[in-house]
Amino acid sequence: MWTTEFAAVADLEGTDLVSGKAASPASVAKCGYDAMMDGKLTVINDRKLAFQLNWIMPFLPRRMKLNFVRKMQEKAT
Repeated sequence: MWTTEFAAVADLEGTDLVSGKAASPASVAKCGYDAMMDGKLTVINDRKLAFQLNWIMPFLPRRMKLNFVRKMQEKAT
């Protein structure tokens, strides 16, 4: 696991959004840089998340999407 201050600064510590295996800061920066050089406005650095956001989420009702995002951002009690 890579240790950065992102979760603390974003107040996301203890959420599902930042738990689990994280990409290295270098790989995230390279992905963003490569996307910028290719003229892309958006990029998702995780294949599984990219699939979910690009192919599944557009077909889900808005309420379900909002609940999904809320659960990812809730702090564990």
